[in-house]
Amino acid sequence: MADAVSIHFATEPELARWDELVREQVDGGDVWRGRDYAEQKRAGHYVPHYVVVNGRSLDTEAESWNLYLTVHEKSVPFLGSIWYLPKGPAAQSLAEVAWITRVVADFAKAHGAFLVKVEPRMTWLEAAESLPDFVAPAISAQQPYAALQAARVAVRSYLVDDGFRAGMSILPNASTVLLPIAGDEDALLKGLGQKARYAINRARRDGVSVERVPATDENCERMYALLAHTADGSFGIRPKSYYLSYWKRFSAAGTGQMFFAHFDGQLVAAAFAMVYGDRSTYKDGASLRQKTGYGASHLMQWEVIRWARERGSVLHDLCGAPPADEQDDKHNQFYGIGLFKTSFIDEITDYIRVWDYPLNAGKYRLWSTLIEKLALRFSLWFRHDPFY
Repeated sequence: MADAVSIHFATEPELARWDELVREQVDGGDVWRGRDYAEQKRAGHYVPHYVVVNGRSLDTEAESWNLYLTVHEKSVPFLGSIWYLPKGPAAQSLAEVAWITRVVADFAKAHGAFLVKVEPRMTWLEAAESLPDFVAPAISAQQPYAALQAARVAVRSYLVDDGFRAGMSILPNASTVLLPIAGDEDALLKGLGQKARYAINRARRDGVSVERVPATDENCERMYALLAHTADGSFGIRPKSYYLSYWKRFSAAGTGQMFFAHFDGQLVAAAFAMVYGDRSTYKDGASLRQKTGYGASHLMQWEVIRWARERGSVLHDLCGAPPADEQDDKHNQFYGIGLFKTSFIDEITDYIRVWDYPLNAGKYRLWSTLIEKLALRFSLWFRHDPFY
């Protein structure tokens, strides 16, 4: 990296172009690093910060460069604050992740932080292969995940040795299914997994209809009711006010869309998706537990993909799955959604997840052993929110 480095909060001109600047980063940007998502997190008691790192090589012939980092700050009484970089920082190697984190850490500490949390959009294998001594073991029918598991060991060892500690996952796509969606639409449909193709065609034959609907008060209420029905005892969801403001915010920005699927005049499935640059994300989905309208969710997802393609997406994130080497474990909480999502493409992408970089050893020990658990319980009991 460059030898001369400065860091500052974004200026007004930089803020006005923030999403454009984020999309110019080495990985093309990410919706979770976008300004709409950062502002939405105010509803979750976070304060967004927009941080710019400027570097210039001491070689005067080299051009300067900038990193644009979206930060969510969470205040913790008596300890200070946490600086969290969702799906960031953008980097091409694990060494770059560590270097950028240290630059941010000094700045964050000067502004009262005791902990920096990073969550690079980098897979275990990508991260491991950026290390000089890593050699991936051969994959065999007996050990199909040998490379993934070896990469985990190497990455964890490197980061722990550099002062990081494994943190709690925050975003829903730590493991996920990524579907390339560029090219001819008919060819794309024919290239989907057999189960997904059958479900889409069956739903069409049986009369399932999918429509794009505006995020009105009524439609948001209907979708949340269906989401609550789907979640019932299976997974935690945020308060209704959070979802309604989220769906309306992204819809108003032109980067989000709500979808309804009907069968025999009944709402049987709903979804909300987002697009950011050339990537799209299936954010929320819900359906009736009763088997009504076979293939409705598959047909609705196909309409999500068609909408995303119209807006320039070439890669669709189905947002959430079990880790690749746990996808056959029926006890994994994501087993069911993993079956649905891998029916489109049978490949799971595993990112390196969240890593904590403590700035104060004593405060971090108190946070990680006690306060974080209490914060989660408090949020669930008093806010009915499974996330602090």
